[in-house]
Amino acid sequence: MRRKKTAIGEQARSKVSSDLSPSPVPKSAANVFRSNLGAMRVMLFAVGLQVLGAVLLKTIADHYLEWRFSILVAGIGVVICLNVVRLVVWGIAHKRYPLSTTFPMSSMFFPAMLVVAVLFGDDIGVRQFVGAALIMFGTAWLSIKVKS
Repeated sequence: MRRKKTAIGEQARSKVSSDLSPSPVPKSAANVFRSNLGAMRVMLFAVGLQVLGAVLLKTIADHYLEWRFSILVAGIGVVICLNVVRLVVWGIAHKRYPLSTTFPMSSMFFPAMLVVAVLFGDDIGVRQFVGAALIMFGTAWLSIKVKS
């Protein structure tokens, strides 16, 4: 014999299932700050690996005629390993933190590369500074638009 569904029975079932489901944890300002700080650490590490790889490639390119072939291959191998580690770090960052938080932080690479270029004695013009600033402000603006 089949039982008929009653409105009272449905209400009781939904009450029980809602009592068992986890309630959303409100995000306090301290939790949001801690999460953003963690994302910043991970992204700084990823950007640091990217800058280190770029510096190594620049050094290899500047001295490729002076160094032995085995040193060049070893240097390129180190750069490849750094990029693999950076890829893993990026994967962890994007899995653990929202993309709207981590992606704008990746634009820290551009001013870092300007600093590296200045340290290497490259000619840097106003266009390079303006371009890096536009990229940084554009990603920050998109981040603010997404969060609001």
